[in-house]
Amino acid sequence: MNTSFVHAADGIQYVRDDTRDKEEGIEYDDADNGDIIVKVATKPKVVTKKISSTRIRYEKDETKDRSENPVTIDGEDGYVTTTRTYDVNPETGHVTEQVTVDRKEATDTVIKVPAKSKVEEVFVPFATKYEADNDLSAGQEQEITLGKNGKIVTTITYDVDGKSGQVTESTLSQKEDSQTRVVKKGTKPQVLVQEISIETEYLDGPTLDKSQEVEEVGEIGKLLLLQSIL
Repeated sequence: MNTSFVHAADGIQYVRDDTRDKEEGIEYDDADNGDIIVKVATKPKVVTKKISSTRIRYEKDETKDRSENPVTIDGEDGYVTTTRTYDVNPETGHVTEQVTVDRKEATDTVIKVPAKSKVEEVFVPFATKYEADNDLSAGQEQEITLGKNGKIVTTITYDVDGKSGQVTESTLSQKEDSQTRVVKKGTKPQVLVQEISIETEYLDGPTLDKSQEVEEVGEIGKLLLLQSIL
């Protein structure tokens, strides 16, 4: 706050004159009662200085894929406005200056760079392992352990340099192993019975008449086969 002083005297009135700049000084006028009116220049002074927006900043945009185009958000200029107003004491001519400052900062131009992370999954099919089991009949199967597919998860992330806008790519791979399916396969030996047909054999009988025959009944034979599954 700055103050100036105009000397007072009897019969003098001091008034504000907001139509003239302070540098123009004072003017005099006569009042109806014979007093002297001193008009003190008190026009407010307003000075505005622009703060230019010149900075460009890059930001990572995780909502858009890398294949998309960047989006530019224009910056705005700022300003500093200084306002000086003046008050005059009507009796003494004392001038008081008041200063107020209104400031708005400039905003940066922001370029939003697409940098959405990308996740890729590759499935690894499970294998099946067969185990022999002599307690199971041949041809039978019994699942012991369920199979489960594995997978390889690859995550690609991106970083954006705030000053240059350069994009750096990082890759992280995580593997989840598959679980082998285990199946027991029956290998219990099988016993197979194979019949042997009756064969007829003719023998000479010296004690029999020429046209006479004596039959001895034969029996069907059996052949036991033991079959193993390898």
